[in-house]
Amino acid sequence: MKQIALFLLFVINSFAITISGIGFSNNENEAKKLALEDLSHNISVIVQSDYTSFIDKNDKSYNKKINKLINIKSDLPILSASFGYSDVTFTATATIDSKTALHIYTQKLNDLSKEINKAIESFEKAKNNTEKYNMLELANELAQSYEKYEIVALMLGYKKDTNTTQISSSDITAKMITLASSIDSIELATKIIAQTFKNYKNIFVFAPVVNGSNEITPFGVAIKDNLNSKINQSKFTDSIYTLTGSYEISENGAIFLTYTLSDKLTNAPIASKSILLDANSYRSLRAKPNNLSFDNEIELAKDKLRSELIVDLSFKDTSNKSLLLRKNQEVSLVAKSNRQSY
Repeated sequence: MKQIALFLLFVINSFAITISGIGFSNNENEAKKLALEDLSHNISVIVQSDYTSFIDKNDKSYNKKINKLINIKSDLPILSASFGYSDVTFTATATIDSKTALHIYTQKLNDLSKEINKAIESFEKAKNNTEKYNMLELANELAQSYEKYEIVALMLGYKKDTNTTQISSSDITAKMITLASSIDSIELATKIIAQTFKNYKNIFVFAPVVNGSNEITPFGVAIKDNLNSKINQSKFTDSIYTLTGSYEISENGAIFLTYTLSDKLTNAPIASKSILLDANSYRSLRAKPNNLSFDNEIELAKDKLRSELIVDLSFKDTSNKSLLLRKNQEVSLVAKSNRQSY
């Protein structure tokens, strides 16, 4: 039986940046999917472990934005990846490099920026709160896409224009919270979310997580279970799309929940829905995580961690990032430590 393998390659020099992923399968299509997933994961790891130090020197606020996005999931959108196959060695290689991809990402960012500005202008001209919310929801969806594409573009050598300021998804979220009407039950919340994605089939639903955490709370499980009963969902191996969620908890207990539908193969965002749940909607369900993320723990305990070895384990397979496992399920883990170890 033929085994298709896609190999990892990461090269940086004065002329080009090249990154590749690795995957193993008995057919080319499955190997391609696995390679793109691994390529996205590799970019995430590189950004978090190496590249943030460079960005921190130029834009400290953006450093926080990157950590927030990458800490939750490794689903960065991949454009212009090239593939090569060899029947002799039964191997295949998927590669993305700055020479061919950087201008595509730059154009994508320019287009998204124009669409975001147009949505914000429509928001400012809207005559009622319903119209204002709809425009902010559109702007938020575009801004989240912009931030993901920008992370990859920066890895490929993209230079930010310091003379212009792009509104962030966090700023838009703050505006949406002030306008949104509270929803008083998880059942109603998931009905509204499911309605947004009713025209899509074969969706794998992830439980939502608090921004900055990987922990799945009882609230997150309840949202996932309710959505699964209303979405055209499927197993991860059979899915075409993924539905990922994140939420923020306000001081009064209200929860601002956002779900984004993405193409499983490329991780490109397709559509999103944001809603505000009243504190009474989840009552006895715990929504706050018990533990800090690995990166937040390091940030809050730098002095202590200089002498202690701390190791964080996470799932390599993106289908397991919700931390919900089935009995006898086999998993692959990735280890991350605060200092060199073996």
